[in-house]
Amino acid sequence: MTSSRARDNDAAPSHGTSSRRAFGRDRISRPLGYVGGAVLGAVIAVAGLAVHRHVDAGLPWGLVLALVAALFATTAAGILAGRVGAVVLAGGYAAVLVLTLSSRAEGDYLVAGDTLGYAFLLGALVALGIGVVATPRGARHTSPARRSDPRTLDP
Repeated sequence: MTSSRARDNDAAPSHGTSSRRAFGRDRISRPLGYVGGAVLGAVIAVAGLAVHRHVDAGLPWGLVLALVAALFATTAAGILAGRVGAVVLAGGYAAVLVLTLSSRAEGDYLVAGDTLGYAFLLGALVALGIGVVATPRGARHTSPARRSDPRTLDP
């Protein structure tokens, strides 16, 4: 004789999750993931601010590194968390850029008003936009167990 708990576990879930516990984790982990994505975007922006002025042998390697990091991070966020995740990361990055445009108390700026500074600002926004738009439709992270279960695949 099987218990009612064993019968419930054998039944196919109709909403894609196997238990209420998994649903509760999703309600908590998703907003935390978005907060983490925004913080990660801000950290990458600060790192880009730190290196974008590095020029070696006449080539702006710091600028290239900052823009490639913005593009790859936004694309990775889009693959792992969907388009919303990419937008959240780009929002954190853009928030830091907006904050750096104001002058400091000493009268100087974090981003200089020269070619490298404007290339960093415009290039970062273009890289973030490409990362968000390049996110494949329906891309989001699912656990390996859910990927192997044909009942949980999106139509």
